[in-house]
Amino acid sequence: MTKGVKAWLAASACLGALWAATVRSPSEAAAVLDALLRGVAEPAGVAAGRKPSASPEGLPTFVSDVRMVTLSVSVYDRNGRPATGVKPDQFQVYEDGVQQRVSSAGSEETPFNLVLLLDLSGSTLRDRAAMREAARGFVGIARPQDRVAVCALASDEFRVISPLASDRETLLRLIDGIPDLAGSTPLYAAMALAWDQELSGRPQERNALVVISDGIDDSLEQRPAAVSFSLLRRAAAVMPALIYPILLDSRHMLYGERAMRQMRQLAEASGGRLFSTRSAKDLAPVYAEVADELRSVCTLAYYPKNQDFNGRWRRIQVRASTPGLRLRTRAGYYAR
Repeated sequence: MTKGVKAWLAASACLGALWAATVRSPSEAAAVLDALLRGVAEPAGVAAGRKPSASPEGLPTFVSDVRMVTLSVSVYDRNGRPATGVKPDQFQVYEDGVQQRVSSAGSEETPFNLVLLLDLSGSTLRDRAAMREAARGFVGIARPQDRVAVCALASDEFRVISPLASDRETLLRLIDGIPDLAGSTPLYAAMALAWDQELSGRPQERNALVVISDGIDDSLEQRPAAVSFSLLRRAAAVMPALIYPILLDSRHMLYGERAMRQMRQLAEASGGRLFSTRSAKDLAPVYAEVADELRSVCTLAYYPKNQDFNGRWRRIQVRASTPGLRLRTRAGYYAR
């Protein structure tokens, strides 16, 4: 850990009533996602230091001097369980049906950036103990080479409890000090800000966003929302991060089913997966399942053979030479 991060964590631990040092308004989130979808921010697959241009339709595009496309590929066996031990050279990548030459790859040993987002809004007040325990559990599954950040939605704002760090003891201490705050539920906005705050500058790294929540966003309860579900879903397919919602069953008669459906759609758009639990005691096996999911992810990168960057959609397919494996990755990209 750098001296700067150590100093930040030490300062955060002493904030007391002020709590998190970095606080952002949910009102910032729509501009963050709009910029990503216009191609102003660097979406997944854009080489570091390069800037994509915007298409007339507002969809993400790549400028002509960008060549590298990066994919995170989740691997499962024929029974749907995460498969580990698969080597990058067992994959073939096709763009619009043309096989590409994979120029670099990262296996399951590549470090992960794991961002935990805790929904501390009023709708989850009864789940505080379970959420702290869940956060501790996810810190526990991180390997020595992984980095973990802890963020929260609380008092109507997005807050950073700890930036990406590897000091597990300090992370656990900060989690134990989380107060019982409440507030409204701009959950979708908080997800966008968590990505922007900790992961947007790392498009070529392996990133995961774990969202511990009941899935109830302001928009589901007919309140003004900082970010619409449709906007976040489009952005989730472009963000260089896998989304893993850990849904605490709210048993909400009006919105619970829709909340679960929409969180599942966000997970699938990113290449991640939704987990649902009914009580705190059901969380224990989820940690191991998410750890297996993360270990099953391989990172592949290639330079497209098609150098005509005309802004059109390019369909991506990834296949495995080993029979019985099932793969999940993003469907493609717009190139310019």
